[in-house]
Amino acid sequence: MSPGPAKKQIERLKDIQNKLRSDLERLERDVDSAQRELIEESNRDDRMADVAALAAGRDMDLTMEENARFILKKVDRALKAAE
Repeated sequence: MSPGPAKKQIERLKDIQNKLRSDLERLERDVDSAQRELIEESNRDDRMADVAALAAGRDMDLTMEENARFILKKVDRALKAAE
């Protein structure tokens, strides 16, 4: 007997949840690394374009981290409701 549609959806949500947690851990490391690199570059003052590029990259990582946290909360809520 194959799992019903609800069970398949729960399994899919759990897969998404695990992927989001993994992505979030990676993004947190990326943001920390980008922040350190930004501080190091900003102390050199001779490469403003490099600092701006690093800041833009860090901001993008922060946005992706926020989005991942937002989606993970929704997935967590959906799993709680389904179980």
